[in-house]
Amino acid sequence: MDAAAPSFSTLPTELLLQILGFSLSCHPTPSSILCLNYPIYVLSFPLLYEHVRFHSTRGMSEFAQLGGEGSDSSVGQARLRAPVRIRTITVEKVNEYGVFDALKSVFERTVQWQNAFDAWESNCRLDDAMERLDLGSGFERGREKIQQVELEELSLCLHSHTRNPRLEAVYEALALVNPTKFTWTGPDPDHHFSTAIVPQATFHLFQAVRHWSHLTHLKLTNIAFPNFSFPDIVFAHPSILTQRNAATSPVAPEGYPLPRKLKAIYIGQATFVPAELIARFACSEEEGAEGVQEIRLVDVYVQSIWERRMRRGDVEIAAVELLQYEEMVRKCEEEVVKRVRAVVRCEAKTERIMGGDRVERVGVLE
Repeated sequence: MDAAAPSFSTLPTELLLQILGFSLSCHPTPSSILCLNYPIYVLSFPLLYEHVRFHSTRGMSEFAQLGGEGSDSSVGQARLRAPVRIRTITVEKVNEYGVFDALKSVFERTVQWQNAFDAWESNCRLDDAMERLDLGSGFERGREKIQQVELEELSLCLHSHTRNPRLEAVYEALALVNPTKFTWTGPDPDHHFSTAIVPQATFHLFQAVRHWSHLTHLKLTNIAFPNFSFPDIVFAHPSILTQRNAATSPVAPEGYPLPRKLKAIYIGQATFVPAELIARFACSEEEGAEGVQEIRLVDVYVQSIWERRMRRGDVEIAAVELLQYEEMVRKCEEEVVKRVRAVVRCEAKTERIMGGDRVERVGVLE
């Protein structure tokens, strides 16, 4: 007698979770999978919200209302039966000025979901957990009182805009999260050199990075760094973009430019990048912190794309010059150069047809 074919009810839960995870990631309407039956709903519901992907500010706004008291029934509490833990958030090709304001509302909502999930895990009482999802519950908005959303990864693939009157929303939104990995890239193909992160957005981005105590990997491409001539922005020690009279971050104290857990930095297709900034990133160490272990600079230019690419030698020279001007840096020249060579890697990847800094071969730039 032939054995009966396995069904969903006979599959091990671990295998079924893998199947559902794959199905939810590629299904055009993932929520349809939840309608199969109740056991599938129970397993799929948390998976559906573990990895959230947005393609419009409208989707972000609907997400921010999900489960709230008095929200529309199509996107509100009727669709949220239990709190969930969001692990990754991805925003792709949202070319709208209000994207970071919308993202801020998503993070504020996710904080409440995080609190509800923690309450559910601790006392297993669903009613108590769902009460924490009330939109009116006291969310502290003061800079020092903001509760951050802990994410495994936050990925942005979008443009910022120089003429956006609300670029400070970049900081306001990103200060609400604490990702382990962060990526911000441009939506254009690699061979199209464009600036997705404009200088003003870069300033607000690095202000937010100072709050990310869990950050281990940072990837930024299609980025332009602020020029020294900007009147309201200075590159002050410890070489983090610092606005005059800005409050000191409790996460990244004065004297340490990067989150202590940061291990790897990737910067690609970047312009106006100061070699001194990279030297400080490479040589920054503090008691209890191992420091950055890898800095990859791919098609990084010291000025515009028509000028020369940054070489590792530029970073070495900048690091040695820091010894002459900063008493707190007590390493000898040989140690500093050795540190830069161990950490920094400059590369040429995309070559233009004519003009600019042309290299004989695509590869490492010493």
